[in-house]
Amino acid sequence: MKYVSRILIAANPLVTKLCLVLALTLTLVAGFTWMASSAAAQDQESSANATKMPSPDEVVHLLGTKLNLSDNQKARIKPIIEERRQKLQTLRSDTSMRQFQKKRKMKSILDDSDKKIKAILNDDQRKQYAQVEQQMREQMKERRQNRGSSN
Repeated sequence: MKYVSRILIAANPLVTKLCLVLALTLTLVAGFTWMASSAAAQDQESSANATKMPSPDEVVHLLGTKLNLSDNQKARIKPIIEERRQKLQTLRSDTSMRQFQKKRKMKSILDDSDKKIKAILNDDQRKQYAQVEQQMREQMKERRQNRGSSN
């Protein structure tokens, strides 16, 4: 079975990378998006426009597809995603912190969960995960630059 999946991945590496980018993009963008929407919500009385983070099941499904996770890996990753989501939601609702403090804490939460996830992945999956993380950083940098230039 490993050989079949490797053949499928090797046959279309671009599709595999794009799928992986999509899965991790959703996860990371959700984390960063809530920060932006949190700031907007503080300026407005209603937080009805706040961005909804993907559910742990959605994240695990996307990661499972993109990284070819086993059922065991999915079962081990899901509680990590659930814990991360809970921590991010708690952080989002915390009005006692300044924006830069929230950003630091968010980075710490994401780094911690990424470390736990990487410990579950095999070498090939870790490499794919790292590539997607790098692509996400670049996309976030572009978004920040575009946001800054549009204001």
